[in-house]
Amino acid sequence: MPVCPECKAAYVEHAETCSDCQVPLVSEEETWKKDHGDPGIELVEVWECQGETEAQLLRGLLESTGVDSMFKGEAIRHVHGFKITKLGTVKVQVRSEDYARARAIILSARHLQECPACGRFLEQASTHCLECGTALA
Repeated sequence: MPVCPECKAAYVEHAETCSDCQVPLVSEEETWKKDHGDPGIELVEVWECQGETEAQLLRGLLESTGVDSMFKGEAIRHVHGFKITKLGTVKVQVRSEDYARARAIILSARHLQECPACGRFLEQASTHCLECGTALA
């Protein structure tokens, strides 16, 4: 059954446009996925922030480059109405296929690089890892 993605009004089969919103109709399944997310999408943690403000800034950075993100446990916060800042750190998640790109965006914005051997974060200008001594490119 076609549904308006804006006002959620249901229409008879073969209807194509919402008479109120003037937008193309979509299937009920598409509306559900938009409202509830696609359960087939695998999310991975890309960064851990020290509070909601930092997380919101990071989300803005990622979304400005076309990478969708969310905070781990964000749905619980919306349902129960509490702020993430009261929980301490905020874990930012992205789709698994966006992980490498998101990670590169974050490291570049923070002027950091990650040691390929031990995972320590270092300034971009570093030539060797301070933790394990690995030469950096």
